[in-house]
Amino acid sequence: MTPEFKNLLTLLTSKIEANIELGLLLVKNYKQEFKDFFGFEFDKQIKNLMAFLFKNEILQKNFLENWCLDLSNKQLSTLPKEIKLLKDMYALYINKNLFTCLPKHIVNLQNLTSLNISDNLFTHFPKITTKLQDLRSLHISNNSLKSIPKEIENLKNLEYLSLDKNNITKLPKEIKFLQNLVSLDISNNKFLHFPKEIGHLTRLKTLDIKYNQLSNIPKEIGNLKNLQQLYLNNNLIKTLPKEMIQLQKLEILNLSSNEFLTPLQEITNLQNLQELYLYCSQLSNIPTEINQLNKLQILYLNSNHFKVFPTEIISLKKLEVLNLSHNRIEFIPKEIKKMKALRHLILKGNPVENKAEIQKLLPKCKIDF
Repeated sequence: MTPEFKNLLTLLTSKIEANIELGLLLVKNYKQEFKDFFGFEFDKQIKNLMAFLFKNEILQKNFLENWCLDLSNKQLSTLPKEIKLLKDMYALYINKNLFTCLPKHIVNLQNLTSLNISDNLFTHFPKITTKLQDLRSLHISNNSLKSIPKEIENLKNLEYLSLDKNNITKLPKEIKFLQNLVSLDISNNKFLHFPKEIGHLTRLKTLDIKYNQLSNIPKEIGNLKNLQQLYLNNNLIKTLPKEMIQLQKLEILNLSSNEFLTPLQEITNLQNLQELYLYCSQLSNIPTEINQLNKLQILYLNSNHFKVFPTEIISLKKLEVLNLSHNRIEFIPKEIKKMKALRHLILKGNPVENKAEIQKLLPKCKIDF
């Protein structure tokens, strides 16, 4: 690289508009070095694209080697038509901007595999995204969407779909054609019913449907045999279907802040469960069979109605974190010393009387009273 071209790059990356404009005027004198450095010819369209990218402070040395364009948090409401020239781009992040729609020329980016348009001002799902059929990851969280179009079925390569923090009330039946989905986030919406169509997405590993208004879970959830993480917290669920037992790969389960009327017998046979969250669930007891969860490492039972320490959990040999805060427990049984793996016990908000004894029984455990 010649010293002159190095100085030119300094002008272009200075973040000062006058310097950028001067640099773009001078580029014509360094066309071959420009091509060697950036990998394409300099012309009028490229000049317009470069001006846009430099002014948004994202065009840096060899940035095109990764073909990932991050324009997040730039106060943008549109993209220049020259963006279509970046046909090899695989990732586009325009989240945290002011978009209300996507420009039609985005359809030229047929190599896109990742698109993030979260935290904008969309009130309708941008259907043009369904023409980007190589998409593997689509994030459109925190907008004002009310529905998802049936054309979503075109995104058959999609693996990650985030629709959280919108106003969606239902999913189209065509969602069942997204057979490659491994992660679906529809939390913080306005679902009254669990979308049964999700039962067709048998490759799902993560399903997040927290903070809705669900009152029940359908038997179709039993079809999700590859599920590893399930978040159903902060709904209005009263019972669980017996088909929950079929989720034998489940490792993380959050059922907190619901309105359970039964003792949750359905979860006691989930042999691979490592984390279980049941806080704020109006529980005063748990099923004896919970001691079958031999791989459980984290258990949250805080903010419930326990008056007696649930001795069933003493048999959980791998339990490392136990949160029983904000209950009504007065006495901790000495058998707790059998919980050799326990490293953090949270008991604050309980009228525990034998604090000193517990500290002696668990000398290596951090205890919060």
